[in-house]
Amino acid sequence: MRKSIGQWLLRIVLTVMLALILASCAVTAAVFVMSSFGVSWPPSSETSFETVPAPDYDTNPYYTNLLQIECLDNGYYYARLDEGLQRQYEYILHEVLRTATEDTALSDGGDGISLTLRGYAHTEETLETLFFSVYNDHPELFFLRSGYTYSCRGKTATLGLRYSMNAAERIAAQKAVTDVIRTLGEGCRETDPYAVELYYHDALVTRCTYDEEAAKADSDSLLFARSSSPYAALVEGRAICGGYARAMHWLLAEAGVRSTVICNDDHAWNMVWIDGEPYHLDPTWNDTEDAFIMHSYFNVTDADLLSGRELDIRTATFPTATATQANYYYREGIFVEAVPSEALTEAIRTQVEQGETCVELRFAPSVYQEALRYVDSGEVFAAFGFLDEEEELAIWRRIAYSTDDRVHTVVLTASGS
Repeated sequence: MRKSIGQWLLRIVLTVMLALILASCAVTAAVFVMSSFGVSWPPSSETSFETVPAPDYDTNPYYTNLLQIECLDNGYYYARLDEGLQRQYEYILHEVLRTATEDTALSDGGDGISLTLRGYAHTEETLETLFFSVYNDHPELFFLRSGYTYSCRGKTATLGLRYSMNAAERIAAQKAVTDVIRTLGEGCRETDPYAVELYYHDALVTRCTYDEEAAKADSDSLLFARSSSPYAALVEGRAICGGYARAMHWLLAEAGVRSTVICNDDHAWNMVWIDGEPYHLDPTWNDTEDAFIMHSYFNVTDADLLSGRELDIRTATFPTATATQANYYYREGIFVEAVPSEALTEAIRTQVEQGETCVELRFAPSVYQEALRYVDSGEVFAAFGFLDEEEELAIWRRIAYSTDDRVHTVVLTASGS
């Protein structure tokens, strides 16, 4: 009996020891698995996903996005978030990319994904800032709609991201938009940041037409959402301002030119940095119903652009834009400070000799009214005195013109005989 009891006790001890060893191995395995996905272990009482460091996309298979989206660097908006919001921004980005090829749905049945955000005392304002930071920094998430759902309770919030495409549509659209960006990139022979910006601006404005129907649609409609995407601008060739601005940001980011998207409740445009200086760029306003490309809002200042425009909380804080060196008219030598003048004639000559049938001019504010009178009276024909070919004279025998009083620009258009 004593021997049996001893054996029984020994068996219990051995079983307990084996269980402890197995438990230790399990914890070790769990730590290894979680560490491979960038999760710290053991967690502290405050630990949640927002403390997870940004993953290495090249080595971490968990974050491989099956849609093969080339993720852009976290941009201007990300840099202005506090650390807690930055971690949640990263989590949102990772989850959208990770599930991009899956058909996921929100509670209302619409395409999208629902995410639980823990560890941050969110308000309506912080969630709006968080969402639009991701939305504006990452135009490559072209299927992400600007509307979202949310709920907050303590340090837990639920964010419902709405998509404008299902998984099959996203896969097909990604290939199409990538092909366009690659083709445009292969056509760019420029290296100077200003010239690169000008190339992509002109390519976008040539490729895209403003979508009047979508602009009149309800902002919560699928038509409005799709027309606000860079896919609409680059592939379908019809978009509203959000599509122009996000496409421009994507193109410049791929080319290594720093830019971002600025928006308010009514409009979206870009800020671009050239030689370290910030400028406003509005490709939508530069697109006209005519066959030519305007540059009235190519690298302009706050004074040029922000008069009459309100910025809201989604735009964060932006640097003051006062430089003019990379403004299109200054850089191209078609900024005119006297009327009439040799500078005016030379600005016209330069463009006509390049084969242009539309001549763009910008006048100093002090001479703008005189310039309008000069054009309207027909005296401007004197500035075309350099023409000597009969064909050129015929083309410019009649001139139509348009103006923009905000930035003091005049476009002269040859209307023939």
